[in-house]
Amino acid sequence: MVTWAQAHGLDVKNLPIEALWQTNQPPPDWLGIQIKPSTEPPGLFVEKVITERSAAQAGIQPHDVIVRFNAHEVHDPETLFRLVGVAAIGTTVDVDIIHDGQRRTIRVTLGKRPVSRP
Repeated sequence: MVTWAQAHGLDVKNLPIEALWQTNQPPPDWLGIQIKPSTEPPGLFVEKVITERSAAQAGIQPHDVIVRFNAHEVHDPETLFRLVGVAAIGTTVDVDIIHDGQRRTIRVTLGKRPVSRP
């Protein structure tokens, strides 16, 4: 079976084979955030958090910086998209963020991407 990530041309060769998402459903909801790269601190700056999506429910807020997702460092949106794309809906992952200058780990349960964007 081809994973969603493989079917959509995402580079998954650096992830362990057991991490590949084996379903025909659309990918998880991309956490329900809008992000851009951050250099200080290095990671992904959260520009917007969409209400009632996984990130908002877990406590991620605008101006947080995501530095790790499920034990993988993230420095660009493509890496985060790849990691979310291979995680199963309903999986709870650790997301390390910088919030008000302090590093924190937040547990996020991935949800299903809505049919239309909010």
